[in-house]
Amino acid sequence: MKHRVPVLGILALAASCNAVPSASVTPRYGPLGLDGDIAVSASVASVRSSADALGADEDDDGLAPRADADWGPFDAWVSLYNGDFGGRGVAEGQLDLGGVIITAGDVVDSELELSFVDGGIVWDLIPGETVDLGIGLGAASIDFDANIRSVTTGLEVGASESFTVPVLAARGAIAAGDFEISVVATGFGIDTGIDDVTFMDADAMAAWRFLGGDTVSGGLVIGYRYAMVEADFGSFGSDVEADLELSGPYLGLTLQL
Repeated sequence: MKHRVPVLGILALAASCNAVPSASVTPRYGPLGLDGDIAVSASVASVRSSADALGADEDDDGLAPRADADWGPFDAWVSLYNGDFGGRGVAEGQLDLGGVIITAGDVVDSELELSFVDGGIVWDLIPGETVDLGIGLGAASIDFDANIRSVTTGLEVGASESFTVPVLAARGAIAAGDFEISVVATGFGIDTGIDDVTFMDADAMAAWRFLGGDTVSGGLVIGYRYAMVEADFGSFGSDVEADLELSGPYLGLTLQL
């Protein structure tokens, strides 16, 4: 993947703390459903085509690992997602990329890759064994890559872009015995004058620890994730707008050290 991952640097802060951090790794599976629309136009006015109409709604990769760490009053996490969507559909609006035009109504084959890595580090406003609530900062690195080919004419339009976004981060958790429910969220938006991007990722997870030990423990997790990417950027003299949402449940196992 093309990520330049500033997020990983947040975990390096642990080295400056006196407390020994605990860490967990959670591989998770559950393909997220894609919703939203895309527009590509050389003019200000454009008609959007939904991802569903374009056929970009079949995801063949549902792996989304997450790593967590906590030490003293700090909690941190990093989460990775990579989705490849593709299929056959119809362009609802005209797609004009640098003079290459796919006409509205054309049958198209679409491929869309959306991947991101994001995370945060928070300071506990309400620390405790039962209830935990913290706020802080983080970062997200986002890759967008789309290619749409007209079956009717054979013409193709494609656009790719990478973004790095600073985010606000929040985490809340409630624990009782071997059970814990936690919610983490990151989100923010930036407008550089060239690129305009808004990102949000919310992840609710319930964990049951069924394997315990002095140094290693394991658990089963179920959860639900919602992510949103809104991006507006230029490519080959045209304006590309993508408003996309990802959501769905997942299952996973967690290993805690």
